[in-house]
Amino acid sequence: MQLPFPDAAFDCVLIGYGLRNFPCLATAVREIERIIRPGGVMVSLDFFLPANGVLRRLFLAYLYMQGFLFGLLMHGGRASTRIFRIRCGRLFRSTIFPASWGAAATAA
Repeated sequence: MQLPFPDAAFDCVLIGYGLRNFPCLATAVREIERIIRPGGVMVSLDFFLPANGVLRRLFLAYLYMQGFLFGLLMHGGRASTRIFRIRCGRLFRSTIFPASWGAAATAA
């Protein structure tokens, strides 16, 4: 994957509910790092699986039922189950933020 932009072309990269859809998150992060100027910012809006196993199962059941119901109402069938590619917040944070990026901030 290579974005059609020169190196260090942007001060900021904004991503909304998209990082979990990349086939290889590490490749996507390297490409984002390439197009951001030094000192630039990446802002990602997303949600993650709870670290607690019980809460995680409840959360996934809720998302699955929501996807099923909306898929049935809007498309006459079940919606995509891609929601299961959502990562745990801690694992995601350790994967996406290279040491060279400095501090990473997340909000619950």
